[in-house]
Amino acid sequence: MAAWGLASFGTPPFYGKQSAPCIRRCARPRRRRAPVSVENGDVACVVLLRHGESEFNAAERFTGWTDAELTEKGRRQARRAGRLLREAGHDFDFVLTSWLRRAVRTAWLAVEEMDRMWLPVESHWRLNERHFGAFEGFTRSEVVARWGEEPMRRIHERPPAMAVDDERHPARADRYRGLPVAGRPAGEGFDDLIERVRPVFEERIAPAARHGGSVLVVAHGVVVRALDRLLGQGSLGGLPVPVPPATPLVYRLDQGQVRSRDWLGELEMVKGSLPSGAG
Repeated sequence: MAAWGLASFGTPPFYGKQSAPCIRRCARPRRRRAPVSVENGDVACVVLLRHGESEFNAAERFTGWTDAELTEKGRRQARRAGRLLREAGHDFDFVLTSWLRRAVRTAWLAVEEMDRMWLPVESHWRLNERHFGAFEGFTRSEVVARWGEEPMRRIHERPPAMAVDDERHPARADRYRGLPVAGRPAGEGFDDLIERVRPVFEERIAPAARHGGSVLVVAHGVVVRALDRLLGQGSLGGLPVPVPPATPLVYRLDQGQVRSRDWLGELEMVKGSLPSGAG
């Protein structure tokens, strides 16, 4: 498996006077570009975590950028994820999440359960779920009734666009004002999502991994798949369909390569009619 070109991403911004725990654990970064490696032989750790069950998940509706809240079950799942991480001895330099409350709240609950409320939590719109366009808010049967079976067979492609005058369109939301066009999508395919997520991977996750850091990413089903593709360059094999909610997926990296990928705890498989990562 080829290593990613981590050296080109520069010094990770979490190194500095305010990051003493990380400096103690990780080698000091070099100012010049170094060969692709994890310095001092430290094994890096990246944990991907899909959010807990949301209200739209429970109703089996396409969610995407719709800001659905966690159900009570989803909150329990988030706390369980935090307990699993704590009991396994995981600690992190920082936490990444999206701008959607189901992921943000999952991150809060998991970190609280770990007794690590002081960890830096960064929210990035680029980690929002894939935008499912005009399908958002509909069930599978409603999508088929309106658009036919063909869109479901080609679900990884870009869906019909959400109307610009739809009150749910990102262009109409205060939180997305001032973002580039990619920050106000009307619908995305899987390849679109990978390109949207890539800058966060290159600027935050990859540099941390290069320096033996430890990062928790709390996001969404399709985002987990996109990051899995970027971490392993598509060579790691498939993930369960759909990605289990609030179940830590632990990657160990050495010399710029993924050495292991393991689920932490018992998988909670989700039964339903929606395709992988529809929420």
